[in-house]
Amino acid sequence: MYSDCFVLSTVVVLNEETGKKEDKTEMVNLTANIPQFRCFLAAEAARVYCGSDRAWLLSGEDKCWGPLLMHGKQVTLAGTARNSYMSGELVVRTGGIAFLPEFGLPVKIPKAKMRAMELYDGDKANELAVLVITATPCIVANIPLSLRNENNLLFIAFRPKTNAYRALFNQVASTTHKLASLSTQQQEVYDHLVDCLLGAKSVQEANPRFFSSLNLNWHLHRNPILSCHLDVIMGSISSEKSFRKPLKTHEKVLVTIVTGIPASNKETVAKCIVEFSSENTRWVVYSGTKHVLPSTGLHFSIKKCQDFLTSAVRSHHSTIDGKALQVLLLLPDLTDICTVVRTIEGHPEPAVAAALAIGSVTTAVDPAATFLCNRVVVPSFPEVLASGWVNVIVITNTSATAPVKLVSRLLHEICPLASQIFADGGRLSESKDLDVILSEAVFSETCNLQARYFSRPDWRGGSRISADIGQAAETGVISASIHW
Repeated sequence: MYSDCFVLSTVVVLNEETGKKEDKTEMVNLTANIPQFRCFLAAEAARVYCGSDRAWLLSGEDKCWGPLLMHGKQVTLAGTARNSYMSGELVVRTGGIAFLPEFGLPVKIPKAKMRAMELYDGDKANELAVLVITATPCIVANIPLSLRNENNLLFIAFRPKTNAYRALFNQVASTTHKLASLSTQQQEVYDHLVDCLLGAKSVQEANPRFFSSLNLNWHLHRNPILSCHLDVIMGSISSEKSFRKPLKTHEKVLVTIVTGIPASNKETVAKCIVEFSSENTRWVVYSGTKHVLPSTGLHFSIKKCQDFLTSAVRSHHSTIDGKALQVLLLLPDLTDICTVVRTIEGHPEPAVAAALAIGSVTTAVDPAATFLCNRVVVPSFPEVLASGWVNVIVITNTSATAPVKLVSRLLHEICPLASQIFADGGRLSESKDLDVILSEAVFSETCNLQARYFSRPDWRGGSRISADIGQAAETGVISASIHW
């Protein structure tokens, strides 16, 4: 009995232009490399016959078959149909060849019944070698049904670095015509044999795109993804690259996000970023830490942030001072980065959303303020530092009393994709550290985009975000722009 096993994956893709949802479906056959034809001999008489036939083939010189030239194991006999191959041993004599399969009767082809027997090895060392045999129609009855074809072609494959491979070239190759190239049909069979015999790949390795789709399906369920992100998270673009093209001067307004845990000196980190950045950059800083909603206990206002971004983009378009505009969002402690990202990328005004690009997200952490008691971390600590959402972690306390090594190791486990910078008191001084924080593309790298989809599948639903968190509790108008 033979059965095929299939695995199906479906990913819902949201087309930004049409607004329609499309299903991207892929299927893999788990038994694709398993031969679909097997002959198992159960009768005792047949087993006795096979044993005696094998002993006769390996015996001394025979008048009809001539002296023994080679005997090799780990050889494969194949036809032209895909997956029609069998493993076994090969016996070559001057008068013909005999293939002894693991299961079934020997396949014996006398030399007189061959139109041609040619050798092909791709003209390369340690490549799969094949004997291409063209048999006469009268010998078809000796060939297993699964290997028969209209051209009467048989392929005997030898894997490199085996005894049979060495015996082939030492004892048989000198008396066999060598092919310089194969026909189209023969080349297809050869390539398939290379994949099956030399690949030795798992199903996952042989189908990386499918398993990317399956992994995505497992995490996303029925949450749609943007069509422009599909190739990125499926692995078509290298994980070391950004799916977004490098920004040109004045093309977009780059947004740098800075947040942290309580008592982490994130304000000092933000101040250093602005002070030590390029002179050709004009900074506008949004201080979300001054937006406190007392009745709700929430500290981030979506509406005020979006209003500020609208003002910044419009002022940038009306300015001709030749400087690039960058926005720094200084957020309250333990702010949910996903909410901030959706606030920026889901701006209710499409023109403003298209003009903004998130460069990087930096989180400040004080190891001395990380734990409450008994190594219990502060609330929301793992969520705020989730992989893919944070690109740079600034450790702002390197004193001997702080558990720096412990926290650094913990942060690496929580957020392995983020870079760690040690800056006592949040005072950044190294130019290379500022280069990482002010990156234009680290937030958009493929690995970070994949991690965001896997941790928060619903973060890009395609809808604009204009609702304000705790809007009813807000009172007064507070200035959001600070210049150092």
